[in-house]
Amino acid sequence: MKVLRRYIFVLISLCMTLFAWGENLHSIEADFEQFAVSEDGVPTRYEGHIIGKMPSKVKWDYKAPLQKEIYMNGNEVIIYEPRLEQVSHSRLKDKTDFLSILKSAKQHNDNTYRTKVDGIEYVLFVDKQKPERIEFVDSMGVKTTLKLKNVKLNGAINDKKFVFVAPQGVEIVELHSR
Repeated sequence: MKVLRRYIFVLISLCMTLFAWGENLHSIEADFEQFAVSEDGVPTRYEGHIIGKMPSKVKWDYKAPLQKEIYMNGNEVIIYEPRLEQVSHSRLKDKTDFLSILKSAKQHNDNTYRTKVDGIEYVLFVDKQKPERIEFVDSMGVKTTLKLKNVKLNGAINDKKFVFVAPQGVEIVELHSR
């Protein structure tokens, strides 16, 4: 349960950081590779697809090493793990305030954009006005790099893509608000 909570927080923080570099960003769609190295040096690699729409809709579609879908809409978080035939549903105590994050990101001399969310600094690398990579170290000492490819900005994304419908027969677990 503790790992799941940390995982959800990290994903939400990543989503907030994605939008922090540009005030005119309305939506994003990209393929991603996520590399995480634990404090003990154990590496993990994930890959998938992300779509996001302002102000607070995000869907992470993990393809490897295991399939997983994560939906975030306002303060609601849904995690669907087909292999476990399980859906986890929770609500965050506070809604994400994307506007303040947008305004707080500052470009640095090294052409990175940096923002701090709940004590964690996120470094965003931008190439030709498109986010290319995000790096951060979370509170558990896990160093994460999220590489984005095939990035599409400000395209039309149907709100239906952010609506999760549980497949018949899956277990639904309600988690306490965080």
